[in-house]
Amino acid sequence: MRSITYFLIVPIVFLFCEKNKFEPEFWDPYFLEPVYPSDNSKLGFTIYRENKLVFWWQESSKGVNYRIQISKDKSFNSTIINEITKHNFYEWKNIPEGSYFWRLKTIMDNQEGIFSSPKFFTYQITPDLIYPPDGSNLTSVFIEFRWSKIEGASRYILEVRRKGDSSLVLYYISEENTAYWDNIQQGDYIWRVRAVADSIYGPFSEYYNLQVSTQTKSY
Repeated sequence: MRSITYFLIVPIVFLFCEKNKFEPEFWDPYFLEPVYPSDNSKLGFTIYRENKLVFWWQESSKGVNYRIQISKDKSFNSTIINEITKHNFYEWKNIPEGSYFWRLKTIMDNQEGIFSSPKFFTYQITPDLIYPPDGSNLTSVFIEFRWSKIEGASRYILEVRRKGDSSLVLYYISEENTAYWDNIQQGDYIWRVRAVADSIYGPFSEYYNLQVSTQTKSY
């Protein structure tokens, strides 16, 4: 009876070990979770200070490599980075401002797993000008300027210049993404904004054109 039990147990233990060789704790080709940047992240001076973005993700099994892809589109038809690394992080330096998608998959023994779901993020340090729109013709001499917020910015600098001779007529520092100008003289102007984080100055936006056609004060 003992010999029968012995020969029945050995194959079962052997099969159990063989089965678990390919369980997820060894290598799961279907699961890899990107951690940073997370989905819909808006990055700014956090990245600009170091001039690099460090992607990282949950570490998989020992002996596993990773393929990281970064693209301008969700379908990854315009992939700009397609790299293999043995670490659970990847450094991207000199990043152009823009919107991106990134994804990962594992590689083990030349066998590639399944890509993770893409994560979307934007990197921007130059404000987008919102109001007044480019080419506006305003009849009020009180103007509220607005622009997009930049992650990590502590203040913003607004410059308004006369169109033609580019003489500076307004230099405004604001902790918010708005600024105000009162008692404006009639004329043609150009305006732009830059973001600042402590002592680090981001680039100026492009100029927008602005025309003020009356000196009548209006609120």
